[in-house]
Amino acid sequence: MKDRKPVLTLKSMSRKMLNRLEKFIYSPYHNSNDSITILGSIIIKSVKNGSPIPNEIELWKAIHPDIAYDDLKFRKLNSDLLKTIQSFLGFENFKSKPEKQILFQFEGIIDQKVEPLYNSIKSQVDRHSKYRLDRSAEYFYDQFKEEKLLFEMKSEFEKKSRRSDIKRDLNIVSINEHLDRFYVIEKLKSYATLQSWKKIAKLDIEIENFETIFSLITDEDRKNHPVIDIYQKITEILINPSNVGAYKELRILTEKHKDLFPLKDIKYVYDASITYAIDRMNKGDKEFLSEVFDLYQEALDTEGFLTDGILTPTSYRNIAVIGLRLGKYEWVENFIYEFAERLEPKYRENALRFSLARLYFYKDEYDRVIEELQKVDYEDVWYNINSKTMLLASYYELQEFDVLDSMINSFKVFISREKTLSKNRKKIFLNYINFLSKLSRLDSYDANKLNVLEQQIKENSDVASQSWLIEKVQEKLKYKSVRT
Repeated sequence: MKDRKPVLTLKSMSRKMLNRLEKFIYSPYHNSNDSITILGSIIIKSVKNGSPIPNEIELWKAIHPDIAYDDLKFRKLNSDLLKTIQSFLGFENFKSKPEKQILFQFEGIIDQKVEPLYNSIKSQVDRHSKYRLDRSAEYFYDQFKEEKLLFEMKSEFEKKSRRSDIKRDLNIVSINEHLDRFYVIEKLKSYATLQSWKKIAKLDIEIENFETIFSLITDEDRKNHPVIDIYQKITEILINPSNVGAYKELRILTEKHKDLFPLKDIKYVYDASITYAIDRMNKGDKEFLSEVFDLYQEALDTEGFLTDGILTPTSYRNIAVIGLRLGKYEWVENFIYEFAERLEPKYRENALRFSLARLYFYKDEYDRVIEELQKVDYEDVWYNINSKTMLLASYYELQEFDVLDSMINSFKVFISREKTLSKNRKKIFLNYINFLSKLSRLDSYDANKLNVLEQQIKENSDVASQSWLIEKVQEKLKYKSVRT
């Protein structure tokens, strides 16, 4: 029973949601099937208490004590429970969106032709729109829907018989304006999302005739609706990464108008800005190192950067390493401990230990690096490879060359055999291993060979920890020059 989908679904839900689901399945309005109520409540209680889930026979007896077990009917009951859980999640999502609720109420009143409520619901809709702060694509869609419902509220006869009010009742222009803004924003977001994924997955996909979207955006739209302007700027920097001017305009617009975005959308805007800034930084634009750090700090102050209060392990590690590269060790240490609590529990320990190891590496505390990396779970390939890369560097710094040689050999075998790594990723780490092996064997007297090695490292873009390797070569050359 423990592997059935309803059980796995319930185990993925928070205690708060499980309590609400329990009330849902006991409500006759939402669920009139007593068998679902009994089955659901037993499993929910077991999940909340952390106790074993009863097996199929035990659950069947609790539901039908006088009927022999029927596997087909029990499977059907599990399927019905799963549908009830899905209905609950949809209901909860609906409850969390008051702007949708009021539009559905409006639509229901019109569909049922409950005329006594027309003025009341119209006043509520107007009041809700007036005090709504965001100007997202969803806002414009809701405005389109609202205007369309207002148009439908009056019968064709009423519209035609009250010619003096025809301009007020015939709000088709307003309907289309809101729909156009929704369409433009969603198209810009779709294009930006596609461009981001094309960089990651090397997709050969294009959106046909996309350039026509820009023709729909007027100067008035940009002036009166900054959200449209912001999404256009995001698109511009994706189309032309060298357009730093568009990026700077995007930063100014974001800072000035970020309150116009709902939380989930402001994350999208910051993600786009951070991705662009990191790309510029990786291409050697040094001013963008501080820019990335500033962006992350701003984003962390915006609760929307976290998804339901959760920070991704990738962002957590990136923020820490950017701070370390800027020498902000105290800030990074505080960040590592404070935001570890914002990581999902299953990712927390590895991300925490690895980030602490990085901190100690930058502080030249190599024994502590090794100590922290011993606590990392190497079942995750990413942590396995990057932890071993840092371990090799630490043993080099400690001049533990026997251990280093042994680890180099075993790491080389691991990289070669690891099937989840692409050829290019393997090449990056194998180059690192080969360069480090050569470096550890060269004496500071071998200035010519060191110079050749330095040049080889500089000319090879496919190598992990390239700047660290160059720094170590230069240290030996400097030591040679001092001794001479």
